[in-house]
Amino acid sequence: MMKDFQNLLRESLDSPYKWKWVIKEEREMHVIFYDSENRRFIVRCLRLFGTVWGIAFGEFHHGDFIDYSNTGYGDSRRMLSTILEVTMDFLKTVGPAEVRFTGEVVEGKAQLYKKMLHKTEPTFNNIGYTHDFVPKGDKFIFFITKMKQENS
Repeated sequence: MMKDFQNLLRESLDSPYKWKWVIKEEREMHVIFYDSENRRFIVRCLRLFGTVWGIAFGEFHHGDFIDYSNTGYGDSRRMLSTILEVTMDFLKTVGPAEVRFTGEVVEGKAQLYKKMLHKTEPTFNNIGYTHDFVPKGDKFIFFITKMKQENS
């Protein structure tokens, strides 16, 4: 019998690839990790404006070419786990007001990201963040936003 999504997600979140920050600058931060077939991937965090950042993920090729479209092979659960772990570390370390990323509807990434964010909502809430998304053409734009502090 196939495991349901909740069990698969729970298992996948426990097994990220080893990763490390290779660039930590004021406007740009990069993480590099390798999958089980030794392909190199990058998670890029770029300051868009003020304390709003964007996060993108892709396979890192020779030079500085990053293929953001070709990420659907290998162990996708471990990839997702790694990206989630990097995102959580980024939120805790930098504390941005908002992080944005996109998911394509036709590639199925939007639905996967929606499920992942829903499942991990308590984890984000515990560090002071919430999430939302809006449709835009053939993709969704996702927002991870710092919760407003109530004044005592």
